[in-house]
Amino acid sequence: MEFEIVNILTDQKQVKIIKNIIGALIQKNPHLSVSPFKYGTIGDNVLISFRVDKEHHESLIEKLAASGIHTIKLDLKTKHPLDAAKSSANTETNNDKNYRNKSRSKLEEKMTVDQLIAAGDYAEVIKIARSVTLPKEEIDLAKVSIDSTIQTAINSAYTEAEIKKFDIPSNLEKLINIASDNTLKVMQKLDLIKQAGLFAIQICIHNGDYLSDLINICNNNKLSGIINVKAAISFYDNVILSDDLYEEEILIARRRLNTRWLLIAVSSVEADLTDSEKESFYKLIDFISANRS
Repeated sequence: MEFEIVNILTDQKQVKIIKNIIGALIQKNPHLSVSPFKYGTIGDNVLISFRVDKEHHESLIEKLAASGIHTIKLDLKTKHPLDAAKSSANTETNNDKNYRNKSRSKLEEKMTVDQLIAAGDYAEVIKIARSVTLPKEEIDLAKVSIDSTIQTAINSAYTEAEIKKFDIPSNLEKLINIASDNTLKVMQKLDLIKQAGLFAIQICIHNGDYLSDLINICNNNKLSGIINVKAAISFYDNVILSDDLYEEEILIARRRLNTRWLLIAVSSVEADLTDSEKESFYKLIDFISANRS
């Protein structure tokens, strides 16, 4: 497979945004191949360098540019990479200096909204959408981007948790926060809320050390009933049926699982469950009730 090198000179604040954009692209397109980032520093700026497969190189560059993030070219044959980055950045600055001075304020305002969208900061995007003082174009952009921004936040948290195991706790928390967000409930973003909760369950299933977190999801009355019940079903299918492997998790469930709450939750969502899911759910309730310590 052929690869192209991508270099980006940016500030520290944008590093996470760039990672989120690329993480979301990988989530949407599993065939996209991106190497780990390499970092350098130039004063207060960060030089990010990575490789992307040639087939997806152009579309990735376009996606970054749409979010206000531009790549630079380095002449590696004649210059040290950091020197080349300085030269490239200075040339760009000199060529565009007059234009930037005239339009800096307007450009920065627009990029700020774009960056919030790209970063999945849906809370800020919602604030902008509800504003009555900001420029109309910013408000309109925010309004039409709320769903996609929430989706980016969900995809980013899920992807990072799957790729970076040490980031599982923080990303699991992000998904639970989205799934229990009262603002999103009032806005009737129910499908996105459900997706965030189901992704949190999947993270627990895919990582054995976090199976006990399914109990917390079961007991969390800020989540929708379907998420509580799906977590219970997943706990039975992945833990109770393998009781010899998860003695500690079962002990925790026997002590802490709120079966009363689960029975309340299932009453409103039972029609959405398959027969197999119903069987697993009620077997879990029976098991916990029979083995409660």
